[in-house]
Amino acid sequence: MIHKRKGVTLAEMAIVMAVIAIVSLSVVSFVMITSGRGTNSIAKLNAMEEIELVEAVVDGWFAQAVQAGKSIAVNNGEIKADGLSPFETEGKILHVDFPETGRVDYRFEKVTGLRFAIETKTETDELGNEIVLDALYFCTVTYVQEEDAPEQTYIFCINPRVGETIVPELPTGQDTQ
Repeated sequence: MIHKRKGVTLAEMAIVMAVIAIVSLSVVSFVMITSGRGTNSIAKLNAMEEIELVEAVVDGWFAQAVQAGKSIAVNNGEIKADGLSPFETEGKILHVDFPETGRVDYRFEKVTGLRFAIETKTETDELGNEIVLDALYFCTVTYVQEEDAPEQTYIFCINPRVGETIVPELPTGQDTQ
């Protein structure tokens, strides 16, 4: 007579537990990898949102300065309008003095600095004087995506004669005086 066993052996249980451990380890590793990428993507998105705000603020300031007839110059990476610096940073706050609407404060978490440069197209007249025909301004935004990450830069161009005027919105509770 043949006797059939109806249970499982210890070896069979060990094999099943090893397979379950391998599968669960691979699932946990996959979740950790995708969650790390998600965190990096969120940090990059937050930094780009702040950079877009800086770009809108700088474009809006240039539009108002040109419309108000301000003399704009760049010296050592700092922009000056009629000899005064309209952009000041104090910690994570950017103070901007708009020619028409006055001072507005913007709080940033990722943006750490602004630097400006200018590229001019000139022509010499018959008396030997240089005449500026057009000027392109470049703004370099320094930012960090995460606290311990190295600083990165983003450069955008401003041509005060071309493009749309962006009027900055005041933060809630801010007065235009």
